Amino acid sequence: MPEVDYVVLSEWFNWIIKNIDLSVDLIVYLRTSPETCYQRLKMRCREEERVIPLEYLYAIHGLYEDWLIKQSSFPVPAPILVSHSVPLHSPSSKFDVLFQLLLRAQRAEAKIHT
Repeated sequence: MPEVDYVVLSEWFNWIIKNIDLSVDLIVYLRTSPETCYQRLKMRCREEERVIPLEYLYAIHGLYEDWLIKQSSFPVPAPILVSHSVPLHSPSSKFDVLFQLLLRAQRAEAKIHT
């Protein structure tokens, strides 16, 4: 990562940590291969994404794997739910089921605390 990118991201990170409550009760990791991410990136054809190389996606993927799957980088602040690659815009998308389960769990938790 270029030094200037690292500095900008670090400053944003520090500001967010100081100014926003980031309590986490669940992490949903939508685990997708770098190749799939790259294909989706190319399909979107966003101007700002045209310069993102596949190698960068591999690097980011590795960091998330180290953190959330191997749990070797930083402490994981909440349970992790891992969902693997599914086709985008799939009528039988697992994301719809996952979303409904998360909403149900959130509603049940809210009832417990009221």
